Amino acid sequence: MSLWIQRTSTGEGTLVHYSTETDGQGWCTVPIGFSSAGNIIATAWAPDNQVTGPVLSINTWTHIATTYSLTNGLRLYVNGTSVGGTGAQSNAAPSEVVILTLGNSLSGGECNSQSIATGTFSGYLDEFRVYSRELSDTEVYALTKDKTCFDGIMGGDETDIDCGGSCFKCAVGQNCILTKDCNNVLCTNDICANATCNDGLKNNGETDIECGGSNCLPCGNGKACSADNDCDSKNCRSGTCIDKICSDGIMDGNETDIDCGGSCPACAAYQMCKVDQDCSTGSNNISCFNGSCELCTLSSQSTWSQTATTLLGSQAGTSGSTLSLLSGPIGMYYDKPNNMLIIGDNGNQRILRVSLNNPSAVATVIAGSNGKGCEINQFSDIFGVGLDSSSRLYGADFTCSRLVRFPSNSSSTTSGTLHDTVNASAMISINQLTNDIYVASYYDNTIYKFIGGSGSPVVAAGGNGDGNELNQLANPYGVYYDYLYTHALYVTDTGNHRVMKFPPDSTSATYGTVVAGDNGAGSGANQLHDPRSILIDSQGTLYISEGYNNRVQRWLQNASNGTTVVGGTKGTASNQLNWPEQILFDKYNNLLVSDADNNRIQLFNLTTC
Repeated sequence: MSLWIQRTSTGEGTLVHYSTETDGQGWCTVPIGFSSAGNIIATAWAPDNQVTGPVLSINTWTHIATTYSLTNGLRLYVNGTSVGGTGAQSNAAPSEVVILTLGNSLSGGECNSQSIATGTFSGYLDEFRVYSRELSDTEVYALTKDKTCFDGIMGGDETDIDCGGSCFKCAVGQNCILTKDCNNVLCTNDICANATCNDGLKNNGETDIECGGSNCLPCGNGKACSADNDCDSKNCRSGTCIDKICSDGIMDGNETDIDCGGSCPACAAYQMCKVDQDCSTGSNNISCFNGSCELCTLSSQSTWSQTATTLLGSQAGTSGSTLSLLSGPIGMYYDKPNNMLIIGDNGNQRILRVSLNNPSAVATVIAGSNGKGCEINQFSDIFGVGLDSSSRLYGADFTCSRLVRFPSNSSSTTSGTLHDTVNASAMISINQLTNDIYVASYYDNTIYKFIGGSGSPVVAAGGNGDGNELNQLANPYGVYYDYLYTHALYVTDTGNHRVMKFPPDSTSATYGTVVAGDNGAGSGANQLHDPRSILIDSQGTLYISEGYNNRVQRWLQNASNGTTVVGGTKGTASNQLNWPEQILFDKYNNLLVSDADNNRIQLFNLTTC
């Protein structure tokens, strides 16, 4: 607010009164007035605060102004000079319309006035103004120049009409003599020029001189900023640009989570994000959904790259016994929490572990590698492998007809424990919720179940001789208990070239359902030939590896035929397979294939969800 006053007597009085009622009452306060001693006072409300100025001379015109902003608080000016301020503070007001009364509080003498002694002002008021923004010191000072800065003519030391000199600053395009005549732009050829990013002034929306904002280049380190985009480093902290640090353990700069997103490395699954680019890309198949990096869900339209990357073994299909080579790998188990792959390296009679976080790393032997045999630290033919919920390792030895258990963190020097004998034990599946272990007995035509991972096995499927009835199996090889989605038991009934589904808690008396194949051995879309292993996704879709057809098939629920997702021809090229055995999904839904006769593990990247 701004006004001229001339007192005719000293002492108390109201200059400005706010109220919601016409009689000065209701919600009311007195923002400007005099104390009983005659001091000029300005007040702020909620919280109460005030600025006390001097006693004003009588019979003399004096200019009074107050300014307010949340940042600077309330300020009081006398004749263009600040006499005090409150500092940063709020200044609440009602939601109702406020009536402004000059020189009197009417019936509102009991209103909030703090040190102001309300009453009738004795004197004259003139040129009262209310502004919708906080005025600067210069603007307040210009108001003290009597009427010369508002008379519509260029007079005094003005450089243009009512601006320049000791009046308000001139706008772009108005006349000037010096840069100080212009409102934060240069005076060029006696005209206030447009703001630029190289005029040596902080203007044009800049956050520091010549940088920041949406119009100029980003600022270097140490310069002022208001947002990350104001900085070259994309890291604005406490109003200053600093170096971008993507490894400081805190979320700063334009990161969307700790040390990831924005201009830092992409975030992993379940971390925060703003756009898809904040999440892991490429083979990681993560998108930004509702502010979180989420894995995509597989669908009937999901596709995988037709050319694979070799994770372990020889790209050319050569066998070997070093820790970077394989010989006839069969079973696999994916350790999702640690992003590790466990491999039954059959020809080398060992179980390996390799990190998928560092695909170039060599493998580590975690069991076997002590020659071929049936001693407790050996394997003859290692087929199925897996971990239980306590990270204990299990290996199914086909020729030795046994299931062997190893402690967590085992090595080639660790001797296992005979869990039980299972005739021609092939693939295994472990329910991580219950530790139930399912083992396919190839020659018994039976799926055995160790309840809770202990005790004697019970029959979970088959056990009724070699046959093709729905309660029979013929050389079952692969087994998969889906404890996440369908809660059912699936078996690759190899001799019948079909996949069977059984309900939970099935027994030898349970009749299963054919869910794929059973149309004779062949390569047709409705046929299977030597199915080896099975996977189920969250939609209940079946994925089946076929040894003889060198392919992985997808069978939708209740479908009568399948489609090939990878492979289909025999060979060593990156788009070919040679007797695929175990198939798995990693945490990004990339497809892992144990390409047995090519002595390698292949990874096919998910390309479409």
